[in-house]
Amino acid sequence: MGRDKDKGLRKAKPSASSASAAAMVAAMGGGGTGLTFAAFDPNASAVDADLDADIALALKKLGKKDPTTKIKALAELAAYFDESGGRTEEEIALALPQWQLSFDTVAMDPDRRVREGLFTAHTILASRVKKQMTKHLKPLMLPWLCGRFDPEPSVRVAANNAFSTVFLPHKVPEAFVFCRVDILRGVQDNVAQTVQTLCD
Repeated sequence: MGRDKDKGLRKAKPSASSASAAAMVAAMGGGGTGLTFAAFDPNASAVDADLDADIALALKKLGKKDPTTKIKALAELAAYFDESGGRTEEEIALALPQWQLSFDTVAMDPDRRVREGLFTAHTILASRVKKQMTKHLKPLMLPWLCGRFDPEPSVRVAANNAFSTVFLPHKVPEAFVFCRVDILRGVQDNVAQTVQTLCD
């Protein structure tokens, strides 16, 4: 009996490694809520962890090669970004970093429907978070300008609608000056590309 009691006590006592692990969790802000993926991913942030799960999933689908998947994802995002989607401006703004990362690639998609869907969703997004979009504007500007001169009329209309949603006519020159370095750098990078690397 006494031996069994001692065993129970020994089991209940935390080991040095357990105590160290608990201290590390506390130091990393895990507390009693557990660690999230953001705690281990150097590219993740608190914003990523707070991003609406449906929006995050739709944004992830934009990285797929299948155009139908991307078209559906963009339609979903347009619905999520819309006021009728029931999300606040603060919740929508959390999508901007990931939207910015996907924007350049999706804007060059060979499928017209994908490009049109992108700028349609972008118009809705811009109308909700116009002020917050300012700090993401520089990397967005060149593909956005390319969309305004897209060979497909429906894409041009969608891109121009988004542009006029954000910029009043007298503010356009100021926006170009603000983004000029990134625009020129992007043009230089694209000129240096080959057809193969652009397709990749």
